[in-house]
Amino acid sequence: MYKVTVNAEDSELGEKVLAVLTAGGFASSESYVGDDPDYEANIKYGTATKDDVKAMRKLISVFYDGKLEEEEAFDSDDYDVFINLP
Repeated sequence: MYKVTVNAEDSELGEKVLAVLTAGGFASSESYVGDDPDYEANIKYGTATKDDVKAMRKLISVFYDGKLEEEEAFDSDDYDVFINLP
């Protein structure tokens, strides 16, 4: 499981996305919905596996049908997953 932060302009959408990721076994209890989305839809991940990211993107697509750019980043947050939905 990962600490997932879902930043979404629409908090209801963010909650739905987080709920489906939690149900899918990807989001830990430390996960939360923020209100500071990026202008582009993306998923930033560090140590998450490619298979996990692919599965998370598939789950997210139930609520968000736009393209999610992937950004593999290793920094101080490399164990977290950040999802931005404008």
